[in-house]
Amino acid sequence: MIARSKRLKNRTKEIIRSDEGEALKTSKGFFWKYFSFRSKIAQRMYVFIFAVAAIIVTLTYNYTPDMGIELGQPSPRTVKANRNVQFEDAAKTEEDRDKNEAQVQNVFSYDPEVLNGKEGVLYQVKYFFILSQIIKSKTDKADEEKVSYLTNLLGSTYSESAIKSALDLTPDRNTIVMYEALNIAREIMNEKIQPTEVDFVKNAVPDYLIGNQDISPAEKKLVTEVLQANIRPTAVFNPAATDKAKAEARLQTPPHMISITEGQTIVSEGEVVEEEHIMILERLGLMGREINWTKYLYITLVVLVLASLVGLYLQRFESIIYNNIRKVLIIAVFMVVFTAIIKGLNTLATIHLNLWNYLFPVIAMSLLMTVIFDVKLGIILTICLSFFAGIATNLDFSLTIAYMLAGIFSTYLVSN
Repeated sequence: MIARSKRLKNRTKEIIRSDEGEALKTSKGFFWKYFSFRSKIAQRMYVFIFAVAAIIVTLTYNYTPDMGIELGQPSPRTVKANRNVQFEDAAKTEEDRDKNEAQVQNVFSYDPEVLNGKEGVLYQVKYFFILSQIIKSKTDKADEEKVSYLTNLLGSTYSESAIKSALDLTPDRNTIVMYEALNIAREIMNEKIQPTEVDFVKNAVPDYLIGNQDISPAEKKLVTEVLQANIRPTAVFNPAATDKAKAEARLQTPPHMISITEGQTIVSEGEVVEEEHIMILERLGLMGREINWTKYLYITLVVLVLASLVGLYLQRFESIIYNNIRKVLIIAVFMVVFTAIIKGLNTLATIHLNLWNYLFPVIAMSLLMTVIFDVKLGIILTICLSFFAGIATNLDFSLTIAYMLAGIFSTYLVSN
């Protein structure tokens, strides 16, 4: 029994040692497979990391020459534009919008109640003539008493001479003059009359009576005074329509664009540097800028995606190259070197002339990759490097198209 127990213990120890050995072999195998420099998988992974890291560092590095230019200080040198650029001056655009908004006049809506309402102008004109006729018909009052009584009823709206003229009218003439006054009131106040135009309209009342042959000159004078006493603004301020018109004026304001041509003088030596100069120099890449982490993240993602696509293409369609670590390393080195060349040319373009960006180093890369490997790989690498060129030239992807077309065309020339 004791011997059997010892055998079981020894067997258990052997199993434990065996499991530990297998685990150690497994861990060593994993490390050797993915981290050892002798492993092809690890070698490809290191080449991938090297290429991606080198390209990201190259593309994100921003060389800005120190020109000694400071806001509010005289410029120590004359600076000319190194390339064509067009951009919107947001501050000036906002100023233009504010100016156009301020020029929008208030919107007024026509209010028919001013003329036809319960207490409107037509009612007041009728009230004057009807009331004067009623007072005239009173036989128990003398003429002076009638004038005084009607003046008290109407207040100080009309002059004493107008009241006397109204009381002197016969019933038939009173009716005729009243209807003439009502017609002219409709003609005058059928349009919008703003508060600032009331005096002008009142002064124009006699012009409406010049050609009227139905009433006498004395009656025309009475009608003129009655209408002038009752004319009021028919235009009512419309705040909603005014706000809408101002909003439309802001929307219709075109952006204030600044266009700079290559070789144009931005600031002359000794000239005081203003904010507009700084803004233009920044757009041209001639002034230092704050770190744009969003842009760096964007560049990192683009490089990772493109490098991964190249790796997947090699694994799936170019197995001979993929299994040869030296060829993979050659491709990676060429990608890094030509990305650095593109970045260097862009730096020269930044501090000198934009012509440096059009030396087409991608074509050289396309030719070399086609000669060394094949056309398909040359095209794939050309597309990848063209995107890197667009990133290097401050996200100017017009150069990407130019590089891509030129590179693809050159690969077919070499292949034939």
